[in-house]
Amino acid sequence: MFTKRMKVCIAAGAILGVFCIVGAMIRSGFERDAFYQKPSVVEHS
Repeated sequence: MFTKRMKVCIAAGAILGVFCIVGAMIRSGFERDAFYQKPSVVEHS
């Protein structure tokens, strides 16, 4: 079912995906809370 070409394509896609994620993290400044940002809540008093 999986030919050599299919395995190479899947591996290349995985590597490119990792590079894409790392590049996006570097460009955004790689803040630790980038994935878990809490929405800013404004309290009205």
